[in-house]
Amino acid sequence: MCGRDAERSRRRASFSLVGGGVVCENCRPSQSHLMTASWDALDALRELASDPEPPPSTAEENADNPSQPPPTSFPIGRLFPAMTPAIYRDLRGLLNRTLESLAGQKPRMQPFLPDKLDSL
Repeated sequence: MCGRDAERSRRRASFSLVGGGVVCENCRPSQSHLMTASWDALDALRELASDPEPPPSTAEENADNPSQPPPTSFPIGRLFPAMTPAIYRDLRGLLNRTLESLAGQKPRMQPFLPDKLDSL
């Protein structure tokens, strides 16, 4: 919370659930709502928070081939950065705990979120 960069020498980083950021070793004792997260999960969170690249347009490709049916499912998997199941599990835990801390209770729709990366 001091603005200094946290060192990546440790395997996991301390993340402030209420403050919404990585906490350095000096500020860690003064924070109350902390969770540790892997650096890979934090990198994925940073990528999710950035502006998404527009998906490649298939409408132009399908215009030449009218027999090609339009896509029927929402491509939510394309919105996620490439990550392993372990990173997804860590990222989901981080987001779940952050929402719980900010809202003061567990969101009711949370059980409906995919718990595995392959179900996206």
